[in-house]
Amino acid sequence: MLLEPGASIDAHNDASPQRIRENRIRNIAGAINIAFYQPENCYLRRADTKEELPFENCTGFWFDNGVEHEALNSSNENRYHFIMHGGFNKEREELMRKSLVKQFGKDVLREIDDRLN
Repeated sequence: MLLEPGASIDAHNDASPQRIRENRIRNIAGAINIAFYQPENCYLRRADTKEELPFENCTGFWFDNGVEHEALNSSNENRYHFIMHGGFNKEREELMRKSLVKQFGKDVLREIDDRLN
């Protein structure tokens, strides 16, 4: 995804009509957003809280794209992100958990599970 200098993406959500009907609007594993190039003065943030994802070049985040979110490129450079959307299932959850343990250690799962319960 290219966001050119001065460009923005208005507040929106990516929840499909089926996802809304099934009350699956919130889904942390709904999309992975990877910043290939993130110039300064750019953001991807929740529209309601204005909480920004702390992107740096070559970083990525699981992102709950069912909440209203928006993006802005206030730099003089192109911003390049790669976004992968997909369904959530047990296999994907297990891969996500293994990845988190590899990066942050086994205690991260307890912290995540405590927040979910």
